[in-house]
Amino acid sequence: MRHDAVSRLPLTRLVPLVLALVALVITPTPGSAQDGKVQKLVFASAGFDESNRFWVVSRPDHLQYDPFLETLLDVDPKTGEYTPRLAEKWEASADFKEWTFFLRKGVTFHYGFGPFTARDVVHSHAFMMRQEATATLAGFWRTVEEVKIINDHQVVFRMKRPTTVMPYAASRVVALSLSSAHDSPAPAAQLATGFASNPGPG
Repeated sequence: MRHDAVSRLPLTRLVPLVLALVALVITPTPGSAQDGKVQKLVFASAGFDESNRFWVVSRPDHLQYDPFLETLLDVDPKTGEYTPRLAEKWEASADFKEWTFFLRKGVTFHYGFGPFTARDVVHSHAFMMRQEATATLAGFWRTVEEVKIINDHQVVFRMKRPTTVMPYAASRVVALSLSSAHDSPAPAAQLATGFASNPGPG
């Protein structure tokens, strides 16, 4: 019975499972003869989409974006607390229908795409409103009624209904990854193919 259940697993799920099990078997334990030597981290994933369009990629493939696309908030891996990333601080209105983010100053995008401002937040949110958007939290971002620019470093999300999960959504690369709304003077050869107008901040 158990054998039949395993045999019915799709290959795309079975292969990563096998790789993960192999990694556990070959990983040396503390105090072994491998102490003092370089250790290897084996990472197994269900797969990656070959696309830079974060708004059409959902879990778990979104992990590929973390090295080059950033979010407004982050999560402390030890405490689970939300921490600043591209936003220095954030606050909610009393009715939880407005969320204000105060953006970091002095952040620039790669390849001369200009400074990071509130305009880029509006630009990035617009991707989630596209018909083809299938990112895991695209549905959440569609509940935003308006993204209002207060100034270059302050932006307000006005929601259609109260929400308390904005910090969660603002900290997930699968949700709202920040990309530039500016044009770049860099040669086209230096830009990522198919994503020339939306590089990540650096």
